[in-house]
This record gives sequence, structure tokens and C-alpha cells, in this order.
Amino acid sequence: MFDRAFAETGSENSTNFSSLGYHFYTYIGGYIRFGKNVIYKSSILVKYVDKGTFSFDFNSAVMLKNLIWVGVSFKSATNSVVITTELKLNSKYRLGYSYDSYLGDVRAYNIGSHEIKISYEVDLYKRRNSFPLSF
Repeated sequence: MFDRAFAETGSENSTNFSSLGYHFYTYIGGYIRFGKNVIYKSSILVKYVDKGTFSFDFNSAVMLKNLIWVGVSFKSATNSVVITTELKLNSKYRLGYSYDSYLGDVRAYNIGSHEIKISYEVDLYKRRNSFPLSF
């Protein structure tokens, strides 16, 4: 997958668009079921911009009893680690929490960030999977 990015430049009376470059993304992932109650999900996202920026995200999570996700991610672009969890409240609602922590020099200036997520699932079509893999 690739995508062309543009930046707007110019004065008050004129607008020009200059090309910033191509963005290339590659994503691969999958899951392994361990019995009826445990699912392990892992994925890697590789990003490259033709101006020389290369980064990747590694994600790993475990779902227990089709009720709770617990996972960890590493983001090379920001040199950070993300710890996340999500609880399935019922068939439509989910509640999630994640904490991002920076590694390296930025850590002296930023101790991390917290995120709370509330999700509502809209099922417009008949469900095709026996269990959800999103988190």
C-alpha cells in the first residue's frame, strides 16, 4: 500500500502544492488459538517514506475467555512501548486503557501518556467470524 502526501505552501493570494514523497506501508499479522479460552495475536507494521524515514511497530496481545485483551507494542519511530488492555463489557460495548512510555532521551522530558477508550460496535452485516480480533 502506498499513499502520496502533499504540503500546502504559498502566500496569502496563491496556493501551491509541493510533493513531500511516497509513503509505503507493509502490514502482516495473525493469531494462534490455544484451546477455547486463549488467543494470541501478533502483528508488524513497517513504514517507509521515500525521503529516508524507516520505522516499524511490533504488536503482541492475548485475549482471555473472549472477555479481555492484554497487549504490548513497540514503536520504533517514537522509541516507545505501549501497554494496553481492553475489557468486553457486553456484545456491543468495550472499555480500554493504554499507557505509552518513551525509552531513550525523551523520557527525561515526557514520562508517558494515558489513553482511555470506550467502543461501541455497529454490526451492519451478519458476523462472519466466530470471535472478534480487534483491540
